[in-house]
This record gives sequence, C-alpha cells and structure tokens, in this order.
Amino acid sequence: MTRTPLWPDELEPLRPEARHMADSALPMFAELMGSPDLAPAERFRIQRQRYDEIRRPLGNDPRELEVRDIAGRSCRVFVPSGTPRGVYLQIHGGGWSLGSPADGDVENLRRCRELGLVVVAASYRLAPEHRYPAATDDVFGVAQWLLENAADEWGSGDRLALGGGSAGAHLAAITALRIRDELGAIGRIAGLNLVAGLFDLSGTPSQSGLRVSDGGDVLDPALIELQVSNFVGEAMLSERRDPRISPLYADLRGLPRTLLSAGYDDHLLDDSLFFAQRLTAAGTDVDLRVYPECNHSFTGLPTAMAARAQAVVDGFLASCFGAE
Repeated sequence: MTRTPLWPDELEPLRPEARHMADSALPMFAELMGSPDLAPAERFRIQRQRYDEIRRPLGNDPRELEVRDIAGRSCRVFVPSGTPRGVYLQIHGGGWSLGSPADGDVENLRRCRELGLVVVAASYRLAPEHRYPAATDDVFGVAQWLLENAADEWGSGDRLALGGGSAGAHLAAITALRIRDELGAIGRIAGLNLVAGLFDLSGTPSQSGLRVSDGGDVLDPALIELQVSNFVGEAMLSERRDPRISPLYADLRGLPRTLLSAGYDDHLLDDSLFFAQRLTAAGTDVDLRVYPECNHSFTGLPTAMAARAQAVVDGFLASCFGAE
C-alpha cells in the first residue's frame, strides 16, 4: 500500500526550528490564554485583558490604509497604488470573542503592496456580549457591500476572495455559503483562504484531545469549549451541528477553490482534514496544506515553516485573480 504523506519532503529540514519556536512560545501563549484550571468566566476575563495589552496595530498609518464604515462595521481598508487586481476580505480570529481588524495589519499591508489587492479587514461584534448570529451577520453584510460596490469604489473588478484564521476561517466559510444561498453570487467568490479553521462546533476527536501528535498547542479542549460556548451559548449538540453554525455539515456544492492550512499539532487539525474531504466530495478544487511541528498559532511565529505557509497563501491569492 502506498502511503500518501500529509506534507512534502521539502518541509522536513524546517521541522527542528519550528518545533523549537513552538515550544519556546508556549509559555507566553499559556500566560495569554489563562490556565484551564480557572473558572471559564475568569479565564475569559484574563484572555481579553491580555489580548488587548499585546495588540500592536501599525504605529504610523501608511498611505494605503483607510479606516472606514462598511455596512455599519468599522473596517481597515488597504488600497494599493494603481489598479487593484481584486479584493480580499480578511476576517480576524480570536475565538469569536477576542481581537480586532488591526490584528492583521502587517500581513494585510504586505499583501496589499506585493499582490496589488484591496484588502478589507472586517470587524464584527464579539461574543459573549453578542452571540451567534451577530458575527456571521456582520461579516456577511461587509461581503455583500463589497460585492455590490467594490468595482465602482476601487476599480477592482467584481470578484472577491475571503479568508481568515481560526474563527476567521469559520466566518469566511459561513459567509461563502450565505453568498451562495442568499445572494446566488457564489460565482463571484474567487477563492477561500482558510487557516487553522474550526468548522465543526460540536467537536472533533482532535478538539477533544484525541490527537495524532503529542506536540504542545496554544489551544486545549477546555479553551475550545469556552470559546464555542461564548459564541453559541449553551446550545445542544444537535444545534451546534446546524450547518448555519458548523459549515462541516452544510451542503458544500458549488463553493469556490479553497486553500486549507493547518498545523499538525493543532487541536483543530481534524477540522481541516474533515472539511477538505467534504469539499473534495462536493467537487470543490481543494488544496490542503499540513505543516509538521506546528500548533494553532504557527503562522504568527518567525520561522521558515511559517514563511513557507505565508508564501503558499500569497500564491493562492494571486492565482485567484489571474496572477501567479
């Protein structure tokens, strides 16, 4: 029987550095996320306080950055010089309850400049103050506005790519499904860039701790449950499997080409593995990339492995709009 590896041999030399950096960063992330031994409310309070303390948006707003209202949400918009190749709607992560559009400033500015894309970083109402469907409605509203107005606003054409990490990947997938079902405009979605996403809010084996790797992770089962409960409340298991909440259970036919990226040590690995298979079965062009020695936060670490993952995303987004 032929074994199909989850990653190419060219990543093997990058594993020691990735493992060392992941292990070195874990104490910092553990302090940020709070101990799983704490009561959920206290753990969340610590997370939000510390998350806000370390946020570092761009100090001096570059000429490409506009902060503007789109569909009632404050968005950070990066507009390249010259005619844009397209528009990329980027959705921040943070377990639906942390973070802001400023979290992605560095990468969003770089992609604006290097790829020639208008990059719109959307805000959305955060849980638990605003539970489902607040975040999904907010992101969908921004996406709808872009589909209706981006071409006239920036001369960017009428197609849109969507993406994000973690909860942002979840919201991107949900938004694409709503664009298909409510607007009938899925043909105008150029691609989905889904990094370390959570697509089954009812739980997967790796979410519950039954992982193929023993590597440390930023996430843990208690933290995942806390974030999901913040987002959906005390929903029954069957309600969490509603396809409007968990895209793994949706009819996925007709979705655009999709890039899925995940770390092998991530508690959300199964979400990407399962979602890739369901998308493939539905006829979607899927590119699944798994990165060894990498946990949930790996794309934000200064490693060659993270740089490789970012380069793959850059190539994917460029190809969505006809450039390589």
